[in-house]
Amino acid sequence: MRKTLVILTLVALIALAAAAPVLAANGPNDQPFFTLVGIVTDKGPDDLDPIFVQIYHGNRFAQPEIGNILEVQVTSNTVFRRWTPSGCVPDIPANVNPGDTISIHGMVVGGVFVGDRVTVDVPLDCCTP
Repeated sequence: MRKTLVILTLVALIALAAAAPVLAANGPNDQPFFTLVGIVTDKGPDDLDPIFVQIYHGNRFAQPEIGNILEVQVTSNTVFRRWTPSGCVPDIPANVNPGDTISIHGMVVGGVFVGDRVTVDVPLDCCTP
């Protein structure tokens, strides 16, 4: 009985070790998710124009860019929202303007930051220099 328990424990440990890379994956195709907050420095007039953001805070994928202006691509699938004290409401890309505070969540694809969720007018009290 004891030998069976030891063997089962070893099998379970081997299975966990084999599954660790899969469990550590960040997203589809193992692309890392990024999050950042900052201020919009530029945005073109078209819906799919990239957003340029001076970054004040971000997760480990955005941290090397803190203090810099980062170009974030958007796609037709990017969701735009506007922060309000009572909750976020849907918005459109045309309402993103230089000077807006912003939070972006997305994926780094081949070194390119691609936003999947953009929230405008987020309070940055804790993050501005």
